[in-house]
Amino acid sequence: ANSIIDQVITELMDYTKSHFAKEESLLRVKNYSGLAEQERLHRSFENKIDEFKKLNAEGKSLGIEATTFLKDWLINHIQKTDKKYSSVLGNNKSSVSTSEDWGGVAKTNAAHIVKPSEQIKLDDDEFGKY
Repeated sequence: ANSIIDQVITELMDYTKSHFAKEESLLRVKNYSGLAEQERLHRSFENKIDEFKKLNAEGKSLGIEATTFLKDWLINHIQKTDKKYSSVLGNNKSSVSTSEDWGGVAKTNAAHIVKPSEQIKLDDDEFGKY
């Protein structure tokens, strides 16, 4: 097993789970009709990354399969699928009202912590620009 690849996969999975949880919570709060499909796609992505982690643990090369999968995800999911919900967020997504469904505290662009029921500003680095 390649320990560097294992570390990268672990960090990718940690970030991905956190990002997906925030995205799904936001879409739930906004009553996005495509939420179930987003969740299905997110779980599928997580399962594939788990497969890569297992293959690496077995000493197998991830090579082209992992690279192709991640490239396809970036192009097809982020650039196409995620854009579908931009209309739910509106033209100005920098300010979104949340509910307690957010589950904890929310990071604001001003880098201070607020309660989820307060007004939050989404981090453009995390959710991309529409």
